[in-house]
Amino acid sequence: MAWITPIYDRTLHDVQYAQANRHSAIANKGARNHTDLNRITGNIEYLRNMLIAGGINVPAQQSKLIWANMAIEPESDIDKIRIDLNALKAAFPAVNVMTPPTPALPYTRYDKMNDIEKITFDIKYLYELMQEEKIFTGEIYTGESDWN
Repeated sequence: MAWITPIYDRTLHDVQYAQANRHSAIANKGARNHTDLNRITGNIEYLRNMLIAGGINVPAQQSKLIWANMAIEPESDIDKIRIDLNALKAAFPAVNVMTPPTPALPYTRYDKMNDIEKITFDIKYLYELMQEEKIFTGEIYTGESDWN
């Protein structure tokens, strides 16, 4: 699955706009829907595969990958997102001081949705940053003369 840029800048204004425009064909970032859940669980799968490819052991994904349009999701299915986020954070414990803790259910508030997506963004960002900073054996002094 491809990485999809997370949305973690929702505001109360976005929620109010979504409530006032419930039947709009325009995507409302203030309303949690199947596209948000598909993006989140797809990004969790992406991160899991990225970490595994980097030699980091990550438990199997619990959350489903395909969320249906107009479905009412059971809390037990939504809670698997929390389980997956905690598994990713345990497998890759590097943290950014601005990374929020994994929020508790219910995931109906915009700030909790922001936190979930910020966690996925931060894991990807920190992992890629660490990959850029790797120094491979013998590369530090390539081309330099002897120390003596």
